Amino acid sequence: MKGISNLISFVIIIVFIITILGIILAFGLPILKEAMEITIINEAKNNMFFFDNLIKQVSVEGVGSLKILKLKSNDGYYIINENLNSINFEYELEKYPIINYTKNGNLEIIINNFNGKIKLEMILKYDKIIITGNDKFNKGFNNICIKNSEKNNSHVILEIVGC
Repeated sequence: MKGISNLISFVIIIVFIITILGIILAFGLPILKEAMEITIINEAKNNMFFFDNLIKQVSVEGVGSLKILKLKSNDGYYIINENLNSINFEYELEKYPIINYTKNGNLEIIINNFNGKIKLEMILKYDKIIITGNDKFNKGFNNICIKNSEKNNSHVILEIVGC
């Protein structure tokens, strides 16, 4: 009988441990995922501000000026879109973030719910700067060249490409 009670005790302890682990995973994983998403959003926002600062700097330094942005991204992707004259960051969220984002200077932050998917988009646009280049930068480390290639009467033309 003593062997059976040890076996029952062992099974009860294992069931108890599995239950505790299940509870931790059920509540802990969503919190960790949300924290990761907030980290990615803040990283992207900082990267877009770095973009913005370098673009402004290169645009006033004159034709031929060149700066390199060393971009680190944990997720999402950055798009240089000359058709829209913009730099975009796009990322698909698992749930709608608690934090409310709007427009900050040249940066506009939009969160859309499209076909059941929540899409975060950050957009940098300028009135007096024309952006050329069609490049896409995925997560990881990227070197991005921002070059003042031309100035006409009313606009500065910047070429933004991977380098």
